Amino acid sequence: MFRVEYQIGKGEKQVVPCEIDSCTVGKSPDNLIVLRGWAIGKKHATLEKRISGFYVIDHGSSCIKQY
Repeated sequence: MFRVEYQIGKGEKQVVPCEIDSCTVGKSPDNLIVLRGWAIGKKHATLEKRISGFYVIDHGSSCIKQY
């Protein structure tokens, strides 16, 4: 389990608990983290917790980033 903290602009910080080893981000309401904006895809990205660290898988490209 991990939690994601994010803030949009100068708005209030949001904290989202992810009770499994991955969660999705996008503008579709079935994502754990729902964002708005013309540049956000319906299933924009997946956040994954792995043994080697945290990964962001961008579904709009073939890019995988480790954090």
